[in-house]
Order: sequence, then structure tokens, then C-alpha cells
Amino acid sequence: MKKAFSLIIMIAILAVILGTIYIIGEVMAAKKRRQQPTSQTPDIIVIEKGDFKIVKNLTDGYQVTIPKEWNIEKPSVGYLSFDDINSVTPQNEFCKIEVNTIANLKGSSVEQWLNGDEAKTNESFLTIKLDRRDNITIDGQAGIKRVLDTAENGYSVAAIIAFDQKIYEFIIYPKGINAQKCLNSFDSYLSSIRFK
Repeated sequence: MKKAFSLIIMIAILAVILGTIYIIGEVMAAKKRRQQPTSQTPDIIVIEKGDFKIVKNLTDGYQVTIPKEWNIEKPSVGYLSFDDINSVTPQNEFCKIEVNTIANLKGSSVEQWLNGDEAKTNESFLTIKLDRRDNITIDGQAGIKRVLDTAENGYSVAAIIAFDQKIYEFIIYPKGINAQKCLNSFDSYLSSIRFK
């Protein structure tokens, strides 16, 4: 009886010690998470190759090829933009491509996502003058090429792809005298996209 009682006491002490260690570990992990910055920079690799740059966004899972003279602007997790500062006009118009990566945990198709609540909420304040959608394929993935013209943002072209629980939105805003050159760059850019 004494041995059984001693064994129970030792097990209880061991459980208290292990529980204390676990709680201390969780408190320290929570403190470390709070100290980390909330805005993260994606893991990006840039490889210069001739007249082009291959930009690999390892965090968001894609790579693209852009002209060597283009800049990579404002990288953050879920967002990246490229611009051609050499094409700036006196009206401060230039070619710019944005990439938005949006979580797609429901596994929606692009059409379902575009017609869903999130997309409708984001566009509810826009006065849409034109909204044309065509089916496209990028790196073997079906998607939609959307031409949108709004009173607020002007003319834009977007390629939207659903892949690996994410929605990828590649957008260009062609303006001014370089609009056609910008659109041609976009078509070349879209053909270079690879998903990981």
C-alpha cells in the first residue's frame, strides 16, 4: 500500500513538473510571436539573365520573367509589383504590374471567387463601365483574363488563376502614350509565369 501511494505521489509530482514546463514553453512562444513584425517580406530570388530578370517568389509560390530594367517594388507577403521607370511620361504615367496572392481555402474556381462575397465587397464602391472576361491558361492552369474599366481606377487588365489553395491576380494598368507597349509587355509577362 505504501509503495502504491508513493508511486501515485511521484507520478503527480512528475505531471506537475511536465505541466509547468509545457506552460512556460507556451508563454515564451506566445511572447516571441508578439515580438515578430506583422508585415513580412516574401522570400524572393532575382536571377539576371541577358535582358531579363527571373523573379522567384518562394513565399507565394510563383516565378515570372520581367525586363532587366524593370524595378521590383513594395514586396510583402501576398503582394508584389513591378514597374518600368524608363517609360514614365510627363503625366507621370508608366507601366506597372501588380501581383496579389489571396488565400483560397474553400478551393473556389476563379469564376466562383470573382462572383463571391469578397470580390463583390471590394468592387461595391466602383462605377464599372466595362467588365469583359475571357478564359485563359497560364502554366497549365485555367483562369480568366478580365478587362475592367471603372470611373475610379480607369482601365486595367487582370489574369486571375486559382492554384494550390490560392488565387493569383496579375494586374496591369496601361495608361497614356505607352499603353500599347505596356499591354505587349503584359502578354509576354503572362507567358513567363510558372507556379510552384
